[in-house]
Amino acid sequence: MKQARPELINVPLMQYFSLKREPFSDNIKATELCELPSVKEISSIVEMVCMNHCHFAFTGPTGSGKSTILRYVCDRQERLGSRVLMINGGDWGFGEFLRQVMERLSIDYRSYHPSTMIRLIQVQMAKSEEDGHPVLLALDEADKLRNEVFHQLHLIVSAPEKGASLASILVCGQDALADKLTNPMAMPLRSRMYPGYYIPSINRQVYRTYVQHHMRLCGLRDDCIEDLALEHIWKATSGNLRSIGMTFRFALQYAANHDFGKIDAACAKAAFSDWWDTSGMVDAFAELQEPDHAG
Repeated sequence: MKQARPELINVPLMQYFSLKREPFSDNIKATELCELPSVKEISSIVEMVCMNHCHFAFTGPTGSGKSTILRYVCDRQERLGSRVLMINGGDWGFGEFLRQVMERLSIDYRSYHPSTMIRLIQVQMAKSEEDGHPVLLALDEADKLRNEVFHQLHLIVSAPEKGASLASILVCGQDALADKLTNPMAMPLRSRMYPGYYIPSINRQVYRTYVQHHMRLCGLRDDCIEDLALEHIWKATSGNLRSIGMTFRFALQYAANHDFGKIDAACAKAAFSDWWDTSGMVDAFAELQEPDHAG
């Protein structure tokens, strides 16, 4: 017998705060992204790199907005006329990487002959440029790719007869990406790259701008968040974008569940309380285990 659907334990945020959409969502349109200083700088560099058939890499810590920025600049380059091939990196060798590129180019080739695969990719890239749509090969989470990919990546965009690359390559990932690009075997690729960019944490002023931007997107009123709560969240998240969004969502949920009507300092503290810290439970357990000498 089918059981009835259980009632929600948490109060629905959308209805409680009369929101237009999910607050501080990661799933927003590229055109709705808050244009932080790093977004503007990377967009400018990528545009220049594509115009000059060069390559570019940017890195940053977990939660710094790398994938979101990559999505933004790729959307922008598509609107400028580029043909963007977006690939999420994995633990792949060069052969599997070539298959991923061929799939994005709609090339049907099932055998494993790297030289032939490279040539087919080059033909499609050249044709796309002739049609007025130069290719931008964008690699997210590129730090996961094996070193052999970076040793040979330049081959798929090389065109000695033209004297220029067939496409621009844009890679982003965590700090391990820098180690792979500085490997001596990756020199053919790195020698064609614009100097890399590291995404810094945002400062307090940019944090306020970022929060206000997301509040406008979801329709959250300014009086729904107390200034002291904003300050608590800023200190707890250290300017990490992912942490800021998650903490705000948890704080909003805490406020809704307790019918506070707004995020105050207590909601903010409850949102980032460290539930990984089990020291209190450990101490309590140790006390229970101590022998009772009273008798």
